[in-house]
Amino acid sequence: MSFYEQKIAGTKVFSGKVFDVHVDEVVLSDGRGSVREVVEHSGGVCMAAVDDEDNIFFVKQYRYAAGKELLELPAGKLGIGEQPEAAALRELKEETGVICSDIHFVGKFLPTPGYSSEVIYLYYAEIASVGEQSLDEGELLACEKININDAVKMAVNGEIEDGKTIALLLKVDKLRKMSRRDWGMK
Repeated sequence: MSFYEQKIAGTKVFSGKVFDVHVDEVVLSDGRGSVREVVEHSGGVCMAAVDDEDNIFFVKQYRYAAGKELLELPAGKLGIGEQPEAAALRELKEETGVICSDIHFVGKFLPTPGYSSEVIYLYYAEIASVGEQSLDEGELLACEKININDAVKMAVNGEIEDGKTIALLLKVDKLRKMSRRDWGMK
């Protein structure tokens, strides 16, 4: 059996800087009607940049909605019409000063598909050089280099709580243990 939902009507109830919210009436695959509340988001990127000593650059910043400081891989929102790979490289450079080589798309992450359209594009790259940060206005964060094995332990034991960071970190750890010809990514 195949499941689907078809939108028959919708109303935008909020329009903001980061996302919009709309309420949609849908018809389910069994013919019944229902209502869906959706956070519409342009998407984002997350980047794991590894140096030749197996260290990954992280950023530590206060996240207002979570009410605490979090350790995350560099990430950011896609600009209008911006390609995900370009956004990943831009965010990494802005937040950490890192310039990469040999970048690889390693998949997508759907953080909250029950109510949000957000898709986060995940990338892995090797570090070519490190320069200065160029943070956006209102952005305060500190860079930390952590060995990948230590970072994986931190994700597993709950010291790293950010979902996109955990997903990408575990994926990169696994990919680094495989031959590139076995990656089989789309």
